[in-house]
Amino acid sequence: MTHGVLLSICIPAYNQPDSLCEVLDSIVVDFEDPKIRDRVEIIIHDDASPSGSLASVISPYQKKYENIHFTRHKENIGFDRNLLGVVDEALGKFCWLMSDNDALVEGALQKVISLLDKYPDVGYAYVQARGYDGELKNELGGDLKSMEIVRVASAEEFVQAYDLPGFLSSQIVRKELWDAVEKEKYVGNYWMHLSTILEFLPRTDILYVGTPLVKARGQSTWDKGGKGLMTFLLLRDIVNGLEQYGYSRSFIRDSNDGFARDLFGVMLYAKRRGLVFSIRTAIQLCRKFYQYPIRLIPSLFIFMIPQMVVAYFIKLKS
Repeated sequence: MTHGVLLSICIPAYNQPDSLCEVLDSIVVDFEDPKIRDRVEIIIHDDASPSGSLASVISPYQKKYENIHFTRHKENIGFDRNLLGVVDEALGKFCWLMSDNDALVEGALQKVISLLDKYPDVGYAYVQARGYDGELKNELGGDLKSMEIVRVASAEEFVQAYDLPGFLSSQIVRKELWDAVEKEKYVGNYWMHLSTILEFLPRTDILYVGTPLVKARGQSTWDKGGKGLMTFLLLRDIVNGLEQYGYSRSFIRDSNDGFARDLFGVMLYAKRRGLVFSIRTAIQLCRKFYQYPIRLIPSLFIFMIPQMVVAYFIKLKS
């Protein structure tokens, strides 16, 4: 079976047994078809979840399907290294990076296998996701960029048309391209997977799959405390370093204009999520956005509003 693996579904997991079962159930439903099952493997790395909480829920799946592989780390190594480890183990020509908190829509795996057969020479595919509530029952709405399937020859064209591809469960990468990137320099930057993809993207053709095939779970806690602002600033830094990988200065300049336009909205949401004012972050904002005073000044004003005032108005609104 391993010699015919087309797609490795790579899941870095930590202490979410119920949601992990949901994503596995959404995958293995297509394993009843041996033409799918024999070309797919699932690899799960548990980043030292307390009390081995994942091993017991994975065991029934492994007993039924020999193409599910599970490893539990003895110590917590962090998300980035857990992701690197799970992809390193993969035998597939392509790797679908998958969160343990999302799920596939019905028929998604079959659709992806068909597309990879149809476009065997692409190096990267972005699969559209649809937002759902915390139970993955109800869609949250929101417009999609496009429902079509498009082959794109340029990394810049792809990003300009469909934005920076940050959502983990939408990423399908050709493993040889992923392996060719020296990834240690990206560990700890909160965007390790995206940094790796952006580095190799100018060297390959890209497939955009506009049909939503992933259910993205809402009510996330990762940005609690307004962490979204920090990841936003780190993302801007990553984009500003892309010239060395073949991106044009005009692309980077246009991207900076986009970050400036988004700053106020990001700040507003971060304050709602508990962001507290700090002089250090304010200085960072001034250094990064001083060329955009119309965007910077109102964002700094929002930043300086005491959290108790923000909490009062949120409570009042609700």
